[in-house]
This record gives sequence, C-alpha cells and structure tokens, in this order.
Amino acid sequence: MSANRTTDFSERRARFRHYESAEAIVAYQQRLDTEWPERTQIIQHMADLITALQQPQPHVLELCCGPGRLAESLLTTVPNLHYTGVDISPPFLDFARQRLAAYTEQVQLLEADLNDTPWPELLAPPSNHRRFHAIVSLQSLHDVGDEAAISRVYGLAKELLAPGGVLLNADLVVAEGEELPNNPGRRSISRHLDMLRQQGYHSVACTLAAGSFGCVMGR
Repeated sequence: MSANRTTDFSERRARFRHYESAEAIVAYQQRLDTEWPERTQIIQHMADLITALQQPQPHVLELCCGPGRLAESLLTTVPNLHYTGVDISPPFLDFARQRLAAYTEQVQLLEADLNDTPWPELLAPPSNHRRFHAIVSLQSLHDVGDEAAISRVYGLAKELLAPGGVLLNADLVVAEGEELPNNPGRRSISRHLDMLRQQGYHSVACTLAAGSFGCVMGR
C-alpha cells in the first residue's frame, strides 16, 4: 500500500472514531440506507444464510459492526443468536450498546482495529472454546485497506471459525477488471473469491449480487 493510500485509510478510520453525536450517527445510517437501498435485501439474505446453518445457538461475529444496524436485524430474526461485534469507533459502539440493550445477555461489543494484528486474541481465549459459527461484515472491509489488507482479515477470521462455520462479506464491489485508484479496497467479486480460496476457505461462492454489492461466502 502506498503512503498516500495509507493516509487515506487512516483518515477514514479517524473519521469513524470521532462522530460527535447520536444525531450524526443516525444521519450517517440514513444516508447509507438511502444511497444503497439494496442493503435491506442483503441484511435479510445474511440472516437467512445464518438460519440455514441450523445451529441451536448460533454464535456470530461481525467485523466493523458500526452502530448496530445488522446486529439488530440478526438478533431480531435469528432465534437464540449470540452476537459479538467489533469496531474501531467508540461512538459507534456506544450507540450500538443502547440500540441492542434489549439483548444484553446475548451481546458482546469490543473496540478493535482490524489492521492491528492482536485483534483475534480478543475473541479466541487460550482455552479455544469460543469459535464462531458465522463471521459477517456489511459494507465495511473496503475501508480497512487494499486487497492485501482485506485478504489478511480473511485469513485471521478463518482461524476463529468453528468447524463448518462460514464467513459472509457483503461489500461494495467493482466490475471485473475495474480498478479505483482512490479506493483500492473495492474489489471485484472474483477477486474476493480468489482471496478466500488463497486463505484456505472452501465452498467459496457469491451468494448474492445486488446493486453495487456482492455477498461472498467461504466455509
């Protein structure tokens, strides 16, 4: 990653850390849902895939959980779900805690930077009994870094999955062969699938393409 791109991503992460009010966070969420209405379809799709795992108490980790939009939907629609969310932004996490207050016994929220190597250690204690049935992310990993950074996150996430567990990443994608120099984290669906294969996932597939999004899965 070049110096200027590193600066770009650092500035994005700093912006997420410093939302000034709940009103600003609500406006941010509304802008996302207005600009990308397909998010609603994608959220339901991810809930359906987690339900299809047929786990009596599915344990789900969300990377870059933000203010809790996806978390609320999963906890509402997936029976007996236990949810862990990580995010870089304390204001987002505070907002999510209030939003998910009705599910306190089922929810854990942690501050973590996915570019900081030790973050998996927060989620996998030495006894190794906490493994996730699903790891999910929505419209977020393109802000983590370029392709190498995203692939690295995929690799670290795989070590946190239970046997048979799935990774689901629904993110903004580009057309095949397209490059966005100012946003190198936006990759094509085929590149995401290649990254998953390279990190040792199997049954790799795109489960939904909707609007500007692709949802990719690896087991």
